[in-house]
Amino acid sequence: HQPIFLQAVEEMALSLETIFADKDRGEFYKRAFVAMAEPERAISFRVPWMDDEGRQRFNRGWRVEFSSVLGPYKGGLRFHP
Repeated sequence: HQPIFLQAVEEMALSLETIFADKDRGEFYKRAFVAMAEPERAISFRVPWMDDEGRQRFNRGWRVEFSSVLGPYKGGLRFHP
């Protein structure tokens, strides 16, 4: 995982400590949080392109899908040079 993603998960977990501590439902919330923090599916691909000097370049792209519980996935693709 990327450091920024890990930081976001950690901050979210810290903000939810009070519900995790609940005697009746705390374990349920913990399991749900762990399940939501792990993606269901990750698709990676590469896109070839030609730069201005005629060299072929490649960019990588990812689509990470976390939860389809509420319906179809939405969002776009992410590229990294």
